[in-house]
Amino acid sequence: MVGEPTLGLGRIGLEYCVDGTPIFRRKHLKSIKIAQFSIYSLPPWLRSKAEYMLVQMLVPSKLKGQAAKKYYDFAGREMNKLRRDGVDGVKVEVFGVSLDAPGRREMLNFQAVNSYYPCPHCLYSPQPGLRKPTIGGYRRFLPISSPWRAKCFEYKGHRYEFRDEERRGPPRVRTDEMAHILSTMAKASTPVMGHKGKSFLSNWHGLDWDSNMCDVMHDLKCVTDMILKALVGHGKEGMYKVWTKKKDDEHRHDCSVFEIFPDFVHGAPPPWRLSKADVELCDKRVQSMWSPVGMDKLCRDGHSFWIFPDVMWKCKHKHDILLVLLPTCLRGLVPAVHHAILTICNALVHLRGAVLCALELISRGVRPGSKVIEKLKISMWGKMLIRGLVMLEGSFPVAHLNPNLHHLVHYGQQTAIAGLMGWVAMWSFERVNKRVKTFVRSVGKPVSALAKALDLDMATRAAAIEKANFDEPAYVRSSKASSSYSLSKREKFDLAMCGVTSFDNVHASKVIHVSGVHFKAGGWGKKRCGSVVTTIYGGRSRYCHVLTFLNVQDKWYARVQWLSVPEYPYKPNLLVVRVKELTREDQLEYRSLISVDVIEPCTVAVMPDSDEVHYFMLRSAGYDRVRVHH
Repeated sequence: MVGEPTLGLGRIGLEYCVDGTPIFRRKHLKSIKIAQFSIYSLPPWLRSKAEYMLVQMLVPSKLKGQAAKKYYDFAGREMNKLRRDGVDGVKVEVFGVSLDAPGRREMLNFQAVNSYYPCPHCLYSPQPGLRKPTIGGYRRFLPISSPWRAKCFEYKGHRYEFRDEERRGPPRVRTDEMAHILSTMAKASTPVMGHKGKSFLSNWHGLDWDSNMCDVMHDLKCVTDMILKALVGHGKEGMYKVWTKKKDDEHRHDCSVFEIFPDFVHGAPPPWRLSKADVELCDKRVQSMWSPVGMDKLCRDGHSFWIFPDVMWKCKHKHDILLVLLPTCLRGLVPAVHHAILTICNALVHLRGAVLCALELISRGVRPGSKVIEKLKISMWGKMLIRGLVMLEGSFPVAHLNPNLHHLVHYGQQTAIAGLMGWVAMWSFERVNKRVKTFVRSVGKPVSALAKALDLDMATRAAAIEKANFDEPAYVRSSKASSSYSLSKREKFDLAMCGVTSFDNVHASKVIHVSGVHFKAGGWGKKRCGSVVTTIYGGRSRYCHVLTFLNVQDKWYARVQWLSVPEYPYKPNLLVVRVKELTREDQLEYRSLISVDVIEPCTVAVMPDSDEVHYFMLRSAGYDRVRVHH
């Protein structure tokens, strides 16, 4: 977008974030808001590291409204000058702001996410409920003539029911001009369509309303909690423990008033609820998984997050649960909800971008290790995401949907504007928060001590950055010492087919990193299995597990055992992938060695099927592809 550092660099691009954190790593002690920048002119392998991010100022969290806005107005003078004049001809442009929902609400001087106008991106308003406003209305984003706007509809044998027929058109998008007018009219005591006054960054030149983007990190965390609570209901631990019979009775009363889910109204279990046996089955499925390095087990004391929700304490855990585990874990259970989750996750996975091998990326003119997305298909995946939200709304209780779920409606549009949502998420900013908390040296005066420590840190880092290595890291590297290896005749033949001309000085290694992704050979059948890889073979995604990695003529190859052609039980949705092991005779039809350059850099978890023959493949990133032959 703004280019990497060169001798002729004329502009530096920044992404801004403000996030609150407790100063002493304890939530009950004093907290502070850290205003910080990510430098988008740095190469991708540097810009997200905490030591290459800049802290602009510290704002005490107790300051609200105009008291806090003064800080941003003062900082805006400096940023406007840098944008207008620059330094030595190099101008600075703040192109985006990344905030979680509470932070975005405060920075925009907006009402809370559970207010009547909860969305800063459109004029959406919730419907009145029996106890509180209900967040739904996803059918508004469908075409006016869509049959899914009816009070109920059936799709692929599943029934979806709603409180009423949807006749409203889509809500208007909040443009920069509209937001400026409404915020000028508003006052803190008399909000206007959600605005309580001018944005904290209203005096920063060049920042429009669209630059305040959704944060996929926190949004999907809240969505995962919402889904799991409805699926599990009452449990003995954590967030499941607070679910009471009263909530189910309230949902039953809602369904009775709105005349939906009649079986549930007359005493049947909720159609969105897993039975105790189903929860135990899902728990066993997660425990049976073979997890790669980098994916936490999410289990404790012989049970998984289905029983002990406290094991999923990271946002990454909840992303893995929603996008990787749930589509496969829920197979055969709560079919209407499962199909909705499959549709939502399929769209989200595609909007996160494809993970391609180095050979394919180079052929496209893209740096190896990058994620790519087809621009022409962004709109299609955005519409699919809305259809999935409609199905989730029609299979869940009316008053249960989380306000953060509405943000997903805008993911397609924001991906088209700013690129992959993961680029502007708060992952790297959270790492800065963790680093900054270690700088507090004084218990009595933590804020001043932190400010002095940050000044000293920036001064020392300025000298270090001048000597920083801007060279691109190696696409493939081995982290352990290799040993000599004797090739068989078949292996020599397969290497010759890959272009190898000499078989002298061959070395083997168990562990390599492909674009930073850890793979360890020989793990098939073990609980910690990092040996499964995926590639494109014969025009479609295929899976195999690595026996060892070989270095021949300074290039890396993987000696593999192939798995069968994948089956997709829910095709054309390809999230749930089922394979089995091939016989020794079937293995002879494939090459025993493949170049590491054709391996897609994503780990793959394995969930054994109950028939003890098949296995479900769960990839951590990207998605399967099948070439359509006409």
